[in-house]
Amino acid sequence: MLKLPYKDGEITPLGFFAFDDRVYFFYSSHHADGSVFRIDASVDGKKFTRFSSVVEIKHNSELIHPDMCKGFKFARYNDHYYLLFSRKVGRKYIPYIAVSHDLITWEVVGKNMVSKNNCLLVSGFTF
Repeated sequence: MLKLPYKDGEITPLGFFAFDDRVYFFYSSHHADGSVFRIDASVDGKKFTRFSSVVEIKHNSELIHPDMCKGFKFARYNDHYYLLFSRKVGRKYIPYIAVSHDLITWEVVGKNMVSKNNCLLVSGFTF
C-alpha cells in the first residue's frame, strides 16, 4: 500500500512520474491559509518523503493557483523537465506547457496548441 505522510483529505494528487530511479508524486496540499504545490519522492514507489515543500508554477511572472490545475503529465529531455497540464480559465480548462530545470520552479512557455484533447509526453523517446 502507498504510504504518504498526510491525513486523508489534505491533498489532491496531480501526477506521478519517474526519472533516474526515483518516483515523484506531484500534488496540491490544502491548508487553512491556502493551497500549495508540492513534490515528494520515493526510491521504491511505496514510501515517499518530501522533495520540495513549495513548488511554483508561474505564467507571465504570476503564480498559478493549485486549485485551478489538473491533468499533469511530465517528461524530461536533456537537462529540462516538461509539464503538460490543464488550467481553468473561466469555465474551460486550457492545456498549457511549462518547463523547469529543477522540478521546483516552473515557467509556462505557452499553450498546448497540438491538441484540444488530452495528449501525452513520452520521456526518453529517441528517433
